[in-house]
Amino acid sequence: MPRSPFDNPVVLEDMSSLASRVKGWDALDGTTVLVTGAAGMLASYIVFFLAYLKTVHGVDIRMTALVRNRAKAGRRFGPLIDQVGFMVLEQDVCAQLPAQLDVEYAVHAASLASPQWYGRMPVETMLPNVTGTAHLLEHVRLRCDNLRSFLFVSSGSVYGEVTQAECCTEDTYGRLNFLALGNAYGLSKQMGEALCHAYWHEYGVPAICARVFHTYGPTMDWERDSRVFSEFVGNVVRNQDIVMRSEGSACRSFAYITDTVSQLLTVMLRGVPGESYNVGNDTNFTSVAELADMLVGLYPGKGIHVVRETRTDAGYSAATARKSPMSLSKVRRLGCEPLVSVEDGFKRTIDAIEWEVCL
Repeated sequence: MPRSPFDNPVVLEDMSSLASRVKGWDALDGTTVLVTGAAGMLASYIVFFLAYLKTVHGVDIRMTALVRNRAKAGRRFGPLIDQVGFMVLEQDVCAQLPAQLDVEYAVHAASLASPQWYGRMPVETMLPNVTGTAHLLEHVRLRCDNLRSFLFVSSGSVYGEVTQAECCTEDTYGRLNFLALGNAYGLSKQMGEALCHAYWHEYGVPAICARVFHTYGPTMDWERDSRVFSEFVGNVVRNQDIVMRSEGSACRSFAYITDTVSQLLTVMLRGVPGESYNVGNDTNFTSVAELADMLVGLYPGKGIHVVRETRTDAGYSAATARKSPMSLSKVRRLGCEPLVSVEDGFKRTIDAIEWEVCL
């Protein structure tokens, strides 16, 4: 029998934390919420939280979870999908929605979010953020008379290349080569934001954009995601040494999933339509090398090490880019503050994954 996500003690603690951090969730009582890409890393935590409010706090929320694969959704949500008011809609986000679907809140999170797909599947990377966003906006404009908020889950990738000294505010604009396949994700997120902005100004659709920066957590695809922090988590879960093939000087600001999701929901509930907000953690600015050493240090009993090798692949150049930190001043004005340290967040992530693996 599929397990409930709340059987995982880390996930259950995270839901309780979100309930105390997200202000104004009582506004969701008596509403229907659409979540696209619902089985994905971030969106699934939003669905978990909505189900938690319904189960633990008695909030009357009806959910429509749009997914591409119902079987995957069944594994992700377990018995939650059998709750009254939980509907799984299996379809491509680029297809037209059922005409009768009427919602008060919409969260558009369907997207290929890992760089491993951008160069290999640029079309599939771009379409959910462009065509999918257009279809969703048109649907809520025509079919949802009581729409309160349309949240587009965008990305820090929209900033493109910025100077190392620059802190990305929502008004920062960097260079983004539109012919480079690796930029398919960032470019399509830019277009998705532009559509949201246009639908707000022309039709009054209350669309808001949240630019998510590097986020990790128990629902991350640690087995297949090629991003370095996912690979490192997989190494620790498998009791493998972490092999460094570069100096590891590239820096990122890592956000644990409750920090990101609390900000996403706050933006949806309290943000200003037509605006964009940076979302993440600007206090956990960590290099790849520091992350590797930290992860090994969290589990001394595993006996694993960081192994540093010199990479000699032809055409390879070590990553030295220092991604500029984002400014969270705008989302802070809504009452949000990232709280989870990088050490605590990755420990929670690995403990939650190991709980699942060991069952």
